[in-house]
Amino acid sequence: MNVKYFIRIILLFIFPIFIFSKGELVVSLKTKSVFSPIFFYIDKTKSSLEDEFIDKVLDILWFDLNNNGYTYVVLQKEDFLKKYRYEKNFFGEIDFFQDKVKISVSNLKKVRLENILQLVKDIDLNRIKIHKLSDDILFFLLEKKGISQTKILYTKTEKDISEIWLCDYDGENKKRITFEKNCFLHPKFIDPYISKLTFIYVSYKEGIPKIYLFDDGVSRPLIFLRGNQLIPSLSKKRDALTFISDISGRVDLFYQKLKDKRAYGKPIQLFSFPRSVQASSSFSADDKRLVFVSDKEGSPRIYLLKIPKNVKNYKRPKVELLTIKNRENVTPCWSNDGTKIAYSAKTDGIRQIWIYDFLSKKEWQLTFGEKNKENPCWAEDNLHIVYNTEEKDMSKMYIININQKKPIKIGKGRFPNWEHKGKL
Repeated sequence: MNVKYFIRIILLFIFPIFIFSKGELVVSLKTKSVFSPIFFYIDKTKSSLEDEFIDKVLDILWFDLNNNGYTYVVLQKEDFLKKYRYEKNFFGEIDFFQDKVKISVSNLKKVRLENILQLVKDIDLNRIKIHKLSDDILFFLLEKKGISQTKILYTKTEKDISEIWLCDYDGENKKRITFEKNCFLHPKFIDPYISKLTFIYVSYKEGIPKIYLFDDGVSRPLIFLRGNQLIPSLSKKRDALTFISDISGRVDLFYQKLKDKRAYGKPIQLFSFPRSVQASSSFSADDKRLVFVSDKEGSPRIYLLKIPKNVKNYKRPKVELLTIKNRENVTPCWSNDGTKIAYSAKTDGIRQIWIYDFLSKKEWQLTFGEKNKENPCWAEDNLHIVYNTEEKDMSKMYIININQKKPIKIGKGRFPNWEHKGKL
């Protein structure tokens, strides 16, 4: 591989925060409030549980309801609920008794949803029950699908070793998945995590980066192609993936069909351009289009490509430039409903998360402040995004939703990938 291109791929894909340095335009959008208060009254006089334990249980529930992008919790006394119960508001009562808790909420039609949870000593087991209840409450009140029960895959680096980990959406219930003392990047869920865990990732166990499949504890190579393989992206139907490779002498975008979690046919070169580097990509909701990064016009920007029906027999497809406000744009991720793309762009010398809206054809800035932010990934609700910061000691992961626009740190890690529980 040409040394010049190798250096460019390292800078563009592994350490993008160090390339280029020009400041860019900042756009801030004003939005109307979309949040609904839930007025809760708590009674723990009949409980046999310690106050510290009860507080931990409530903290989980409050986190879910305050960060779902639609509701927030307001604590009130019992007389407030009696006085305003018939106003147009959501009300809830939490009654701790013995080693159980009864949680009930009322919607605007005054219909009640009630749940009784048996609490156990292991707070993480209670967390699973509360996450489910939080999603049930959100759907009951507003008919919105919650993401409290979803998982996040990510990598964690310690002493030059990068292993793959799994956690709840709030960063809790952390679990190490790989134990190979190697360097792994870009984990991507294939199936929802129910009884077994299946994902693809990039491994350096062969000395150079190759795409692997992890299926229920067993790892094996997925793509059989010489050269480096990096930055895989899965189609929504999980019947194809794209990745970049230097097999042709420059870094090009490739397309690989999948069948039964195996490569089907040979990889096809999807996009190449003279003296340029292609980069990360993401499929549209219908898998008919692709956004990807290329520096074919000088600096890395995001382009839109229509995937040919016959990928084997096609000339270089026409592409449409999407991002124009910033000169450096990387790591795009297409929302599950197809209306938005989240990506990282350098703004006043700092990488921030930006949104491209296909409906308005506008780009707007989601994150602000210090620390470079990269690798955004949408949750299946098309509202929440997880991303990581790039710092000297350790990358940190944050979740944010486009309604509240308030980043919340959930732990240390890089290359986060959000699980989609629903049908893809």
